[in-house]
Amino acid sequence: MDHIRILNQIKDEKTLEKAFNYAIHDRIQKDYYFDYFEIDYMLRYKDAVIQEIKKELSRIDNYTQRPSYAYYPPQD
Repeated sequence: MDHIRILNQIKDEKTLEKAFNYAIHDRIQKDYYFDYFEIDYMLRYKDAVIQEIKKELSRIDNYTQRPSYAYYPPQD
């Protein structure tokens, strides 16, 4: 498997924009606890967010994972 080719496809701006759009859609449609202000902010600064992600991925050795949080709806 050509991991360099795959990584280059991931870093492609069209791929990042698609991923951004899918993430926003999923956040609005499928997430029980999303913040309207977060969605508004992300849409307003979409280009800057995509450029920041692209910059992070430009040198894979500089990439570090960040903490993330998940919220689950109450069970019946």
